[in-house]
Amino acid sequence: MQIAPPEWAATAPCKSKGHLFFPPHGERPEARWRRYEQAVAICQTCPHTQACSDYADANKETDGIWGGVARNGKPQPVSRGPRIREIGRKVRNPSCGTYRGYSKHVADGTTPCQPCIDAMDIQRARYRQYDKERRRQINAELTELRARRGRTA
Repeated sequence: MQIAPPEWAATAPCKSKGHLFFPPHGERPEARWRRYEQAVAICQTCPHTQACSDYADANKETDGIWGGVARNGKPQPVSRGPRIREIGRKVRNPSCGTYRGYSKHVADGTTPCQPCIDAMDIQRARYRQYDKERRRQINAELTELRARRGRTA
C-alpha cells in the first residue's frame, strides 16, 4: 500500500532531492555527514518543516531525514584523527624514549634527547643479537647442506 504524498510536498524545496534525505546502502561516515548537512540546510529554508515532521511521525518513518531530523539517529561529525599513510595504517605520534621517537628527532633534524638515544641503543642491541642468532642458524644450515652433499657425492 502506498500512501499519497501530502499537499505541501509538491512545493517543498526537497521535492527533487530525495538522494540527500535517504541514505544509500553502505554509505561511508564522511559522505553520510556531508549528505546530512546538505539536507538539514535545505530543511532550514523550508516552510513545511513541522508538517514534514508530523507526517513522518504519523507514518512511523524510521529512515531518512524528515523536518530537519534524522530518523535513524543523527550522524556524528567525522574527526580527522591521526595522520594516515598511503597504505592506510594509522600513524601515532611517537613519544620520547622510544625507537620511533629517536627516528622522529632524526627526521625533524633535531638533536635526539637522552631517553631516545637510550631507546635507540637498546634497539640496536636487539638487532645485533638477532643478527648473531640468524648467522648461527644460516651457518648450521650450510654445514648440514655441505655434509649432505659430501655424503651423496
